[in-house]
Amino acid sequence: MDISKLPAAADRVVDFAKDIQPILEKSCLKCHNSEKAKGKLLLDTREHALKGGENGPDIIVGDSAKSSLIHFTARLVADSEISRIEGIAGSPSYMSPEQVQSLELTHHSDLYSLGAVMYELLTGIRPFRAGNLVKLLHQIVYATPPPIHTQRKNVPEELEEIVSTAMQKTPDKRQKSGSDFAAELTRVHQRLREQNARIDQQEQFDVLRRLRFFHEFSHAEIWEVLRASAIQDYPAGEEIVKEGEMDDRFYILVNGRCLVERHGKTLGAIDSGDCFGETSYVRGARRTATIKAETTVSVLRVSSTLLEQVSAACQLRFNRVFLRALISRLQGNEPPLE
Repeated sequence: MDISKLPAAADRVVDFAKDIQPILEKSCLKCHNSEKAKGKLLLDTREHALKGGENGPDIIVGDSAKSSLIHFTARLVADSEISRIEGIAGSPSYMSPEQVQSLELTHHSDLYSLGAVMYELLTGIRPFRAGNLVKLLHQIVYATPPPIHTQRKNVPEELEEIVSTAMQKTPDKRQKSGSDFAAELTRVHQRLREQNARIDQQEQFDVLRRLRFFHEFSHAEIWEVLRASAIQDYPAGEEIVKEGEMDDRFYILVNGRCLVERHGKTLGAIDSGDCFGETSYVRGARRTATIKAETTVSVLRVSSTLLEQVSAACQLRFNRVFLRALISRLQGNEPPLE
């Protein structure tokens, strides 16, 4: 702030009632009166004006360089400093055009301010920036902020449209209510979640179709199994299934390595693409071995209940591949992996 631009000292005695009070009544009393005192600053009388607000005196008699109220009214305050003058300007960067013009304020003004805050959250910059207050207020009333996508390219178009609508100059062109604003955000959030979920499922599908367990499955059958399953990660040392517990799920090791233990002794190991959990074929049977992650692993957990709801062809394929793996282990004198 350049204090050299402060107006020259008056060449006569200043009368508060004649010289100062009319200015305050015209520009300040709407927000700084006995019923509404922003920042606890009252400007309705000389005594109140000199007392200042919650941040102390805003007028220092005989020292205009230290009088923040004079800086503000002389328009020497830069946009970056405006929000610091609590109780006088608040945060003009987020004011609506009608607030700047001292017009009637409704909930639409709040929606504008919320849009301005969202603009800054999404881009990292304020919608309007200026070297002084008068330029800032002029921009708020007449200028259009740079489109969000020019400041940050990865912001969804629907989200940019919500902010743009909220910051329309004419209040009636903004969202009708805060509920409508929230509903629009909710719809965008749900769509993005669904989109991300589809991407995650596609990645999971791509991983599964490379496993030897699924080499004989059609793409449609892999999708059926995936919808009846969930992929879960386990850290090294964590038990995936425990000896003696009841569990109705089948398991396919997606990546990593696991150990097979019984009565505390290691019986073998399984690697990516192997399956275990064959006791799920026997309703009510208990696990006869513990499967523990030797490394960090990802496991496809297939619900036997949901598997019963997939197509007959998919069920047949799954059972045939799973039982073939079990028979292969038995023929190799390896213990069942339960």
